[in-house]
Amino acid sequence: YRLPRGNRIVGGMQTTTVGLLWTDFSLYAASYIGFPLVFSFTEIGDNCGLIAQKAATVIGTVPYWMSDHGFFRMGSGGVEQIPCSVWDFVFKDLDDANSDKCFVGLDYHYSEAFFFFPSASGGTGEIDSYAKYNIAENLWDCGRLIRTAWMDTNRPGTPQGVDGDGVVMQHDTSVDANGEPMTG
Repeated sequence: YRLPRGNRIVGGMQTTTVGLLWTDFSLYAASYIGFPLVFSFTEIGDNCGLIAQKAATVIGTVPYWMSDHGFFRMGSGGVEQIPCSVWDFVFKDLDDANSDKCFVGLDYHYSEAFFFFPSASGGTGEIDSYAKYNIAENLWDCGRLIRTAWMDTNRPGTPQGVDGDGVVMQHDTSVDANGEPMTG
């Protein structure tokens, strides 16, 4: 089956109710319908494609993701763009040539999603920045932080991220940054 919109399939995930497939332009729901076609595909959002394979997550039962021009979630009425107070920080400095490295990390304890991305101003082509969305408070913040991987280990501990040197960092355990002052 050919999806009618988008140049390529970027990513997908199974939610509690439906399979989701993102192209670079649209979001599709994949539903099991049985033999002979097995699945049907319904476009549930356009102009909301996924920027990179790992740039989507589910928080509770709600999918959240990053596109090449904004942040989105599935709301009760369908796809919603999330108003973002740090949009300029992200999308005016996004390294488009390396945007396939973008990923999202979840901090379940604080209801936060970290959207990590490579900045053009960093000049390395690697992840060096983030925009963080607090779902519970509907607030954004942003900053510079090198993380190449992320795992939300909410049972029993806090999230872990890997820095640019391959060192595993445990987050939310102290008031400093690996012995150095934290900047805000």
